[in-house]
Amino acid sequence: MKTFQSAVALLIGLTIPGVASAERIHATLSGYEEVPAASTPASGEFRAMISPDDESIDYELTFTDLVGTVQQSHIHMGQMSVNGSIVIWL
Repeated sequence: MKTFQSAVALLIGLTIPGVASAERIHATLSGYEEVPAASTPASGEFRAMISPDDESIDYELTFTDLVGTVQQSHIHMGQMSVNGSIVIWL
């Protein structure tokens, strides 16, 4: 059975030194974002907020219409259209 694995790309923004502010991250997940692309009815959404002191991340991962059992969730970091290394396990 095919499982739906999500790769989330984190967008890194510019910060102003000395100014503490939380950073919000949002990604819409689909099989077409996989490398190689996967045809699946599944979809998902990832929302996170990095704390102002960069010590923690609060996140919510939701998904629907999976065709298999969830076995893992993680974030890859890499250039577009390439499977980057896993940098965070959720």
